[in-house]
Amino acid sequence: MSKPRYNPPYRSQSGQLVIEYVLLLIVVVTIALLIRNMLMKRDPDSPGSLVGKWSEIQKVIAEDDPNKR
Repeated sequence: MSKPRYNPPYRSQSGQLVIEYVLLLIVVVTIALLIRNMLMKRDPDSPGSLVGKWSEIQKVIAEDDPNKR
C-alpha cells in the first residue's frame, strides 16, 4: 500500500494566483485609462475636465493687461 502524499493547498492553486493577478492588473489598467480619457479628452466641443480648466486658466492669463495695474 502506498503512503498518501501531502499536497499543500497552495500547490493546487498556484495557477489561480497568477490568473487572479493578471485579471486584477487588467481591471486596474482599464479603470486608469478610462479616468485618464475623461480628464484629458481633447474634443473642442466637450473637453475633459482637466483640459477645460487649463483652457480657462490660459484665457485668464492671456487677458491680463499689465498696464492696468
